[in-house]
Amino acid sequence: MATVRAVVGLQAQVASAAELMLWARTEELQRGALDHLLWESRKLVKTWAMRGTLHVLPPADAGLLGAARGGYDAFPANWLQYYKMTRTEFDALIEATRSVLSAEPLTRAELAERVAAMAGPALGARLLSSWGEFLKPLSREGALVNGPPRRGQATFVSAEAWIGTQKRWTPAAAAPEALRRYLAAWGPAARADYLRWLGMRVGAARLAWEPDALGLAEVSVDGRPAWVRAEDLQELLEAAPDNRVRLLGPFDTWLLGHVDRSHLFTAAQRPLVSRTAGWISAVVLRGGRVAGTWTYRKGGRGLEVAVTLFESLPAAGRRQLKAEAERLEAFLGGPLALTIA
Repeated sequence: MATVRAVVGLQAQVASAAELMLWARTEELQRGALDHLLWESRKLVKTWAMRGTLHVLPPADAGLLGAARGGYDAFPANWLQYYKMTRTEFDALIEATRSVLSAEPLTRAELAERVAAMAGPALGARLLSSWGEFLKPLSREGALVNGPPRRGQATFVSAEAWIGTQKRWTPAAAAPEALRRYLAAWGPAARADYLRWLGMRVGAARLAWEPDALGLAEVSVDGRPAWVRAEDLQELLEAAPDNRVRLLGPFDTWLLGHVDRSHLFTAAQRPLVSRTAGWISAVVLRGGRVAGTWTYRKGGRGLEVAVTLFESLPAAGRRQLKAEAERLEAFLGGPLALTIA
């Protein structure tokens, strides 16, 4: 749980990607451990968070990050107009959904059926969208989280019934805390980076960014102003370069913290890393920069890992890459067939 909190959540619209993100940062992780933490011990939850995408988070962070994005009230009139819904209808739908949620996991269809019985079929049908646009308001206030999937379908539960009562955050209180969490993981960073990462309104971002009150230190990165938490500055100044080679899975949070990612990959490499339809490739890191991409396939012959390098690796780097692939083999099962191009 400490690892998930340190990286401010695992992006989880692809469940296997969230598991690989945890594997990359945890020694001797056992396959299925993430499912256990989500659905059995309930030490983690899955819900919509930053950028409106699914994340795995510690329970206490779900309401915090939702409130930092503006909370329930961040669904303005023009948003309702887009969906051809009045504020009265929206409020009625949210309250009906809240009232039928419990510790019993319900699919979208089951949830829609129960809401329809209470608020009418037209409002119930609004919940059937796979985008979850009318479930996200409840997730933002920490009232709704995912339950265990059932035959490939997502389910939803009351957060309070599932994980117990958590702290309720207002947007004003949550924004500074979320900013400091972000900078602990991605600093140095600028306002635009935080805004992109969280997916929040410009006004809320300005409210959150109060360097003196928040204990932030301004630094210069390649001639551009940026900020870190003041307590992290000395450690960053004393940090030694680390040229180790590591494997990160698809959608890894390491690649999602800044607007300008030229410190991670070149403009020519960008379409190979940040692909169409929002897909983020699995990458090879060397010294914190992307040195290539990789894919894997698990089949009857075992684990096939194919690496495409952007640059040649020294002998030590190739040994580290092989060791990473073997560590993946131990996690996913083998035998391993590694190809490097």
